Amino acid sequence: MPRPPVQVIRCPPRLRPLALKQLHSVLPGDQQAVFAQIISGFDPADAEPWDGLLVATTAEVQQTTATAAELRGPRFHAVVWVQRAPGNTAVIWSPPTTAEPGTTLLRAAADYLDAHNIPLAQMVAGEQDGYDDAIQAQCGFPRFIRLAYLFAEVPECLDASPFAASATEDAECEGLHFVPRAGQQPQRLAAVLEQTYIDTLDCPALEGVRPMNEVLDGYRAQGRYWPDDWYFVQENGQDIGALLLAEHPGHGNWELVYMGLVPQARGRNCGMRIIRFALETVAKRGAERLVLAVDEANTPALDLYERAGFVMWDRRIVYARLRPRA
Repeated sequence: MPRPPVQVIRCPPRLRPLALKQLHSVLPGDQQAVFAQIISGFDPADAEPWDGLLVATTAEVQQTTATAAELRGPRFHAVVWVQRAPGNTAVIWSPPTTAEPGTTLLRAAADYLDAHNIPLAQMVAGEQDGYDDAIQAQCGFPRFIRLAYLFAEVPECLDASPFAASATEDAECEGLHFVPRAGQQPQRLAAVLEQTYIDTLDCPALEGVRPMNEVLDGYRAQGRYWPDDWYFVQENGQDIGALLLAEHPGHGNWELVYMGLVPQARGRNCGMRIIRFALETVAKRGAERLVLAVDEANTPALDLYERAGFVMWDRRIVYARLRPRA
């Protein structure tokens, strides 16, 4: 007998547990724990988070009235979840796939993003997770960047003599000041951020993809947002940059979400002064370490963080679908 045709649909509510369990089982091992933590934060009865839960299945499974607990035999041919995220972005949860119907389902995820006008969607994977660059690109998610994840032990970093500011650095950044609660002035902050993005070496392709209000929403969603820990960086009363910090409760970690300078303020060691301020600030908050992620192509930033005492603990490949706004 011919096999019944496979169709791509949104997962029926009664079968969500089955689909999520199947997706979890085929994700690379280092993604499974993160995936489980994320889905545990959503109410199973809330339809909105699961709107992007897509399955490749047959009419037989679609038409059954059985619940996930009752449905022991049939399984989905493939499952992908487009997780909507703050800032009009999305995270794609999909196992490594090289054949149908997995590739068709991943293309359906790309169509879902386009239909919902989501300009930025990312899939973050380990280098050994088995994703094929050519297949990912064919399905609408080409390799975007490789991220380096760094951390600095806060007490050790502040006490280390190599991190102490030199007399030259102090002289060059003598007029630097940090003004808190930058997030309470979104228009002013947006104007500063747009200037810091000019000629940036950190994910330059993201410039112009989203309006600044969405960018700020995305930054606020990283960790626990405290208004006091978003800063304007000023020199002689002028805004020349921004520093955004966020807490990750329960782990002793704070994150350097964003640090940037306007073009005319670069090349004068101000970056080191900002990092020193960031470490001093999170130390007062009781942080054990400061973490961050940076585009590996941004070698000046990597050199700066290394001089400041940061150590690389992981690398990740980012596959992305970008749709620049008109």
